[in-house]
Amino acid sequence: MSSPSRREAAFVVAIAVVTTAGLTIERVVDVRAQAWLGLGCTALFVAVACRVDVHERRQALGVVAVATFFEVVGAQLWGLYDYRLGNLPLFVPAGHGLVFLTGLRLSQVPLLVRYRSGFVRVTAVVASVWAVLGASGLLGTHDLSGVFGSALVVVMLVRGRQAGLFAGVWWFVAYLELYGTAVGTWTWSPVVPGLGLPAGNPPSGVASGYVVFDWLAGVLVAGATRFAQAVAATTG
Repeated sequence: MSSPSRREAAFVVAIAVVTTAGLTIERVVDVRAQAWLGLGCTALFVAVACRVDVHERRQALGVVAVATFFEVVGAQLWGLYDYRLGNLPLFVPAGHGLVFLTGLRLSQVPLLVRYRSGFVRVTAVVASVWAVLGASGLLGTHDLSGVFGSALVVVMLVRGRQAGLFAGVWWFVAYLELYGTAVGTWTWSPVVPGLGLPAGNPPSGVASGYVVFDWLAGVLVAGATRFAQAVAATTG
């Protein structure tokens, strides 16, 4: 039997490999093949979710619900970014659940748990440097919108009770966004619609959205759990 450290690291690597392969294939397929990729991603998420504990499963499902709502708002209504085929791909909802679980497992790698404060600080520093470089134009565009998102990430890392989770999610999202935009699966608008702020592709603060998804999903799951317990106590 593999050690917990190896299992968690293996999970992160496996999802990263599958994600890379999926995004690489997606760049050359039509809508029908994209739908099959989406079904495969959904099946993978269901299989993984069935193997985690109840609390993690509820959080992952909460993230899927919250993130999908904001995907519709951000991509379809606001126009912050566009997917390659102009739709909301089927792999997106399940993908958010996998991103959460991957960030969670990364934060649970024993070495990172042991040096949690250092892991969080390094993440905050890297997020800040990315924001500064983006805003300065050294990365190709004057990414001013990313500054606000990065500031939120740093605050959540410094003050959030789940800083380790947020740090784990940040690293996987950074990879996902950099690769996904590089191969053209989605493209961020160069200017934030309605605000006029120039943005990078991806913006440096893009992980702030995922951090908010995870935080909000945690709040909703905790609230729903307390409500269910209260109902059970009243009717029991």
